[in-house]
Amino acid sequence: MIVIDNYKDFIKTYTQNLVADSKNSTEITEKYIKIWIEILSEHKL
Repeated sequence: MIVIDNYKDFIKTYTQNLVADSKNSTEITEKYIKIWIEILSEHKL
């Protein structure tokens, strides 16, 4: 089991990696990035 000590830092790093990966991927599009950011905003993250 993986324990995440600081959830907000984890989400921030995950989001940064997602954006970076989207520049080299055909699977991760701008549409999905926008949806992800909306989800984070809804949860105040």
